[in-house]
Amino acid sequence: MTFQDALDLLARWLDESVGQLIALPSGQRQGLRLTQDYTLDEIEEFQDEWGIAFPEPYRQFLLTVGACEIFYGGTGAGRGISFSRLDAIPELYHEYFDKKEFRLFAQYFPIGAIYGQQQVAAFDMTRESPANFALFPDEQQATEWAAAVEATPPWVRFDDWLIRLVELEGEPESTGG
Repeated sequence: MTFQDALDLLARWLDESVGQLIALPSGQRQGLRLTQDYTLDEIEEFQDEWGIAFPEPYRQFLLTVGACEIFYGGTGAGRGISFSRLDAIPELYHEYFDKKEFRLFAQYFPIGAIYGQQQVAAFDMTRESPANFALFPDEQQATEWAAAVEATPPWVRFDDWLIRLVELEGEPESTGG
C-alpha cells in the first residue's frame, strides 16, 4: 500500500461512515468521523499565522483526509484516534508547553491523540524530514518528550506510520513514549 492509497482509503471510509460504524475489510466494525476538511489556502493561512511549515505528508493528509476521528467503537489498545482540527490545536495542546523554551510549535507540532494508548502524536519540527514523527505519553510535558523518544524506538516517518495504521485498521504500532 502506498501513502496515497492509505489516504484515499481513509477518505473513502470517512465518506462511508459519516459518523456511524462501518464494516472494514477485516470484518471489524469501526466508526470514522470527519471533523474538518481543508483547502490549500486554509492550510497555508494556518502555517503563515504560526510561522511554521508542515511536513509534506501531513499537508497531503490534511488535503486528502482532513481532521477526523477514526477507528472508534471497536476494541483494542489503539481504538480511538483523533487528528485534531488546526484551529483547535493551540487550545488542545497548550498545557504540554508550559516552559518558555518549549512554546507551542517552536519544536513540537502535536497533530492528534491515540486514546487507547494515551499518547499524543506529534512532529519534531527541528528534526530533518522524513523521520520526524513520534507518539508521546500524554501525561508528560513537551520538555520530557525528547528523553521519552530517546529511551524507546526511533523516530519514524509519518507516511509509513499512517500506512501501517490503515493496514492494521486502527491498531497503531508504537513509535516512542
